[in-house]
Amino acid sequence: MMPAQVQENVMAAQVQGSVMAMQVQGNVMAAQVGEDESPGAFVGCHWPCPCEEQLRRALAESQQRLLNVVAESIDRRLTEKEAEVDYEKCRSTELEERLALLRSQSMAWQTRAIAGRAVVSSLHAQIHQVVSRPPVDER
Repeated sequence: MMPAQVQENVMAAQVQGSVMAMQVQGNVMAAQVGEDESPGAFVGCHWPCPCEEQLRRALAESQQRLLNVVAESIDRRLTEKEAEVDYEKCRSTELEERLALLRSQSMAWQTRAIAGRAVVSSLHAQIHQVVSRPPVDER
């Protein structure tokens, strides 16, 4: 993993841990309140309990921070992937151009080879004619 990703993961885990701790505190507070008692009776708070509201705000803020971290991470990853796609498009274009060049060069070499074969065939026919003629008397 890249250092920035490690840092994001650590930060996200810390925020998530804080959120879970606040949820546990809220569950403990809720469990301590009896059905016949007012919600703030066990801690000496009046209803509505300001501690509960403070806890809700802290929880909401932690969740928002976590969402922001996740959104930033997603945005960064999408940007990286878009850059990779752009690079691969350029690379693909370069490779297609190279392939077209190689094909044209291949066709040129094939044309030269065919012309070379025609020359060889013509020379072979000329040699065959010379060899098959009757010898000329040089008197």
